[in-house]
Amino acid sequence: MLVTKKAPDFTATAVLADGSISEDFNLYKNIGKNGA
Repeated sequence: MLVTKKAPDFTATAVLADGSISEDFNLYKNIGKNGA
C-alpha cells in the first residue's frame, strides 16, 4: 500500500515504549526523524 497523505496531528493519552503513560502525547512532537 502506498501512503500519500500526511497523518493528522493529534494529542491523546498514550502508552510509551518504556511502559510509562503520557497524558499529552502529541504525534508531531514525537514522530521523530523517520516519520513521514
